[in-house]
Amino acid sequence: MALTYSSQRLAYPYFVVALLLFALQIVVGIWLALSYAVTMPQGLVDILPFSTTRAIHTNLLVLWLLLGFMGTTYFMIPEETEREIYSPVLGYLQLVLLVGVGVVALAGFVFGWTKGKPLLEIPFPLDYLVVVGALIFLFNVGMTILQARRWTVVQGSLFGGLVFLAVMYLFNLPFYSNLSIDWYYWWWVIHLWVEGAWELIAAALTAWILIKITNVPRETVEKWLYVELGLFLFTGIAGTGHHYYWLGAPKYWLWVGGIFSALEPVPILLMVWDAWHYIRNRRDGFQGRLVFTLAVGMSILHFVGAGFWGFLHTLPQINYYTHGSQVTVAHGHIAFFGAYVLLNLMFFSFFSFASG
Repeated sequence: MALTYSSQRLAYPYFVVALLLFALQIVVGIWLALSYAVTMPQGLVDILPFSTTRAIHTNLLVLWLLLGFMGTTYFMIPEETEREIYSPVLGYLQLVLLVGVGVVALAGFVFGWTKGKPLLEIPFPLDYLVVVGALIFLFNVGMTILQARRWTVVQGSLFGGLVFLAVMYLFNLPFYSNLSIDWYYWWWVIHLWVEGAWELIAAALTAWILIKITNVPRETVEKWLYVELGLFLFTGIAGTGHHYYWLGAPKYWLWVGGIFSALEPVPILLMVWDAWHYIRNRRDGFQGRLVFTLAVGMSILHFVGAGFWGFLHTLPQINYYTHGSQVTVAHGHIAFFGAYVLLNLMFFSFFSFASG
């Protein structure tokens, strides 16, 4: 295969930076694991305390996954719209801006410059630069779609997820004097990112790659995108309730949140299964076997980690004992690895395959 549009190469620096940050995140994660298993010298702990290292680890995760999503979007949009990216220069500017924010934020954590919110620790001045980077991205992608005047379910689902992602981040900007209210909106950002907007983005990009490597009819894959959109409305938003246990919200939110959030990975699992069923009934093979293997692994671990284990973990009778424990950590790692880490590795593999 070869790249159809020259602007698709804009994805390459995004993927390179994302992989470097992923490697750094793994190194920091090993250090955190050793902190549990080995008693470190106090002088070393004072230089890299656990809270600081954890902030670096989690923010690296968010940054490299987002860069992977953005790079894949820049790779996919020209194919879907059948035109070049509106402004590759803006794409490079956006990358420099976001990486610069990340470097300053990580260095700031070491010196105690932090907002203090888990996963959203970067200080307020940097928050506004993140918003600028997001606006550049949405403008660039939106103008590409608008000028093409060609609309598909895949790009519609993707762009809708990206807009929702940016809008939810705005709730992170204010600081509420009431701690309960502050945590209430914190969950809007965290939960509706991971189990809302990111689910839409993941479904759209997975659908596009399956169409490319399997020759599955577009209608076959896109019908699961409609299911994803429907389940998002009923599960992603309602599923936020499983985080309200410690906020004093009514108890019915625990049941609504636990049940509905467990259904979120279902359409992705069904979409990959449908593609696999189609392939088994074909006489000719398909390209990108490694990419498809990663897609299958992603859907299975996504369902197990985020769906099955997440459902068990969010039941109120169990959550009472597991909240904030190592069970939470294990659930988060499996769910993230299955839902989004393998997803990005699938994108990177496909780019290597498609670009030769």
